[in-house]
Amino acid sequence: MPTTRSLLVFLSLSLALAACNGRSIDPGGDDEVGDSDGGSDWSPPCASPDAPTGPVELVSGAMTPGPFVRVHDRVYWADQWYPWSPEFVHVRWAPIDAPDDWHTLTETPQAVRAMAGDGEAAFWIEGDDGTPTGGLWRVDAEGEPALLEGDLTAPTGLRHRPGPEGGWLYYSSRASDMPDSTTLLHRARPDGSAAQVIAERSGFIVAIDLGPTDLWWTESSGDIWRMPLDGGPPELAFTDTTFPTDIEVVGSKTFIVSFGSLYRLTPGAEPEYIEGLGDNGGIEATDTHVYFSAQNVFEDTHLGWIHRIPIDAEPFGGEFVTSKFAPAPTEMIDDADALYWATADEDTGQGGIWMLCKDHE
Repeated sequence: MPTTRSLLVFLSLSLALAACNGRSIDPGGDDEVGDSDGGSDWSPPCASPDAPTGPVELVSGAMTPGPFVRVHDRVYWADQWYPWSPEFVHVRWAPIDAPDDWHTLTETPQAVRAMAGDGEAAFWIEGDDGTPTGGLWRVDAEGEPALLEGDLTAPTGLRHRPGPEGGWLYYSSRASDMPDSTTLLHRARPDGSAAQVIAERSGFIVAIDLGPTDLWWTESSGDIWRMPLDGGPPELAFTDTTFPTDIEVVGSKTFIVSFGSLYRLTPGAEPEYIEGLGDNGGIEATDTHVYFSAQNVFEDTHLGWIHRIPIDAEPFGGEFVTSKFAPAPTEMIDDADALYWATADEDTGQGGIWMLCKDHE
């Protein structure tokens, strides 16, 4: 069990939770949701008029979180040192209003590559590059982890699209463990039913994202493709980028991370350089801003920050969301309420998962 905690952070978050009077809205839809025990409605801290205005540490201690997700009043995370070659990975969760109460769901020698949530449950994909032993997993507030699909090789990317019958989960995997294997794009219902391969690619898929009407993905060749979510063939959207490791699509805007730098893509134009990020660059976007994480590569590489720019801004604009001298973010996600990020210090073994309400949007 974790031993080091911040009492001040816990008290500040507890006060924020106590001040919440509204009803919780499923980040993936418009339905009201209850708490994990089926009791009175739980309201997220950002729904209150007294929502915290600065970063709040949801959970911290002897943890090195990789992928993570918030579902209702819980935070789920994969505790791992290195996302591609871990010694052992634990998938854990804790209630937001009781951050010391850690629960271990499972442990695996495989890397947890990505996590997602649908407002009802948490999902993750795990697997290694060279063996077909990976899988897609699901857990809700009432149950044990359930394997939805197995025998996946090098799965990557995991996104949920809300809709009828729970919507769809999208993810990718290699067709085999051979070096020249093709890559498969999958989709499945959140209960694991109707699993199907929707496309097969000759290149290696690095990252995926969901736009308003299309599934987008980046390939190791530098090409960026899209495919209609409601059916249709893949279409080449952009080319001549350099190994894009992350992609974020919001409205008609497309952003990528390439070799530690943030670029904005416009059809028919060269990629537009926005800013250098360092080794830990990640991006999330809303209708108004692009958020990106950066590592302090010129000073202490354990430190970093989160920056944001207006979505139509010229390069080199924007502002800091966190201090330049905060722990370097390792993962970053967002939902309708807040921006979230994880930190992990390899030397001390200490980490945390943070939240920033979007009240300033």
